[in-house]
Amino acid sequence: MRIDAGLKAVTSEFGLPEIKDRSDASLVFLSEEHGHLRVHGEPLRVGERLELIPSHGDTTINLHDQMYALRNDRIEAIFTIDARGRFT
Repeated sequence: MRIDAGLKAVTSEFGLPEIKDRSDASLVFLSEEHGHLRVHGEPLRVGERLELIPSHGDTTINLHDQMYALRNDRIEAIFTIDARGRFT
């Protein structure tokens, strides 16, 4: 099964990202555009959203426009990533 988040969205530098709240699913491989999952329980539905927890943030942050700061599952702040797309 594939998800619409690969190496262009999240790093695997220190291991594959974990999937929050789905202990029956795990990432087994990241290609450029997609993540490849192994699901042992109920299959994902088309359009279902997953929350990925990256193993390392430094190589992922500049790939996104914003970073959300969560505490107790509530958004406390939204930070604009000024270095978005810059590799110099």
